[in-house]
Amino acid sequence: MAITKQIPIPADLDGYILLKCPYCKEFFKLKASDIKAEEYYQIWCPSCGFIADNYHTDEVYDLAENMAINIFNDLIFDELNKMSKKVNRNNKYIKLETGKKPKALPENPIKSRIDLLEIQTYKCCNKKVKISPLVKFTVSYCPFCGRDYDEYR
Repeated sequence: MAITKQIPIPADLDGYILLKCPYCKEFFKLKASDIKAEEYYQIWCPSCGFIADNYHTDEVYDLAENMAINIFNDLIFDELNKMSKKVNRNNKYIKLETGKKPKALPENPIKSRIDLLEIQTYKCCNKKVKISPLVKFTVSYCPFCGRDYDEYR
């Protein structure tokens, strides 16, 4: 049995989605349309230049974990309820009680945050990305092709 849930990740007012590199822990933002585009199956971190499988923030992982725990608890509780009804109906010597349903963990929606990022235009791919001012003034890499920004100034 497979259960699928979607986690909505909000964009900021300019349409950028917050991402976090799992290697250098640097935050950056890409346009939602660029993330969904099939032509970009790899994304390079603008700060360290590494490629990661995903760039989800801690909030996304926390929400996914809470959602999974809630689904698991609901499934277990429902199955125990079915089992207890069956046992109680068919056996007058043994009674099975399930007790209270576990309290659901909060599934707070993710909010767009970290607005101190500045737009950097990468001429190599003609794309705009939001990165930290520090990364902007040192070395940065194009998230779409991995080239050093200074190569195309």
